[in-house]
Formats: sequence, structure tokens, C-alpha cells
Amino acid sequence: MLTIVAPKFCCWSSAIAAVSSGVSYLAWVYPLRPYLWGLSFITLGYSFYKAYKPEKSTCTSCAVEIKQPFLKSKVFVWITAVVVLLVFILNYSQ
Repeated sequence: MLTIVAPKFCCWSSAIAAVSSGVSYLAWVYPLRPYLWGLSFITLGYSFYKAYKPEKSTCTSCAVEIKQPFLKSKVFVWITAVVVLLVFILNYSQ
């Protein structure tokens, strides 16, 4: 999620500095924006791979499914994907 928000820091830093003191100007993040977007899409692809890859079962006669935590669930991956795409679209629609 940090790679999603980092490109916005160059625009938000002046507003944050006006509200609070001691915030440095983060304009150096702006040239890294394409790399940060690439990193966020690569990690999002890896998350989809991990969420949808078939798991090898150690017990062939077990009928009980093990419930995964929410942060490893498919719903969380889809929510994250929607947030990433919305921020990406809003960032480049300016």
C-alpha cells in the first residue's frame, strides 16, 4: 500500500507541511512514480497468484477446509486491487 500512496506525497507534502511543522518536501518521490506503480502491480499480481494457486493437501482423506485469515483471503486481494486501480486512475486523470 505504501507504493500506492508514495507518488501522492509529492503533491500532499505542501498541504501537510502547512498543517504540521517538520514535514520534509518529498518531491524526490515524483521521478520514482513509474517504478513505484510497476512495483505495486507486480506485488498485486503476486498476491493474486498466491490467493488462487491450488494448495497441496497433506491429508487426502480430510474433508475439513482450513479457514484463512482475512489478510490472506481472496476478498482482501480484490479490495486491494480495486483500491490500487482507483488510485492509479485518479493519479493519471489529473
